[in-house]
Amino acid sequence: MYRQQSLITLDEFYELKPLTKLEAILTSIDFTFFLEIYPESFSRRGPKGYSKKQLLMALIAMQVEHIPVLKFS
Repeated sequence: MYRQQSLITLDEFYELKPLTKLEAILTSIDFTFFLEIYPESFSRRGPKGYSKKQLLMALIAMQVEHIPVLKFS
């Protein structure tokens, strides 16, 4: 029985994979200014315990992917 060597590793394969449109947009945005204005402890209303950066990324993703509404169960 012969064992074939792999040409590239799985990690190298993922590095070669092109970015999606959303990944390209989110990796190009610098969130430091946003986090300076709205630190994690800043919260008057809304859900508590959620990362402000992740919520902003979700709103950007909604616009890029044309997701019209939020549905809460």
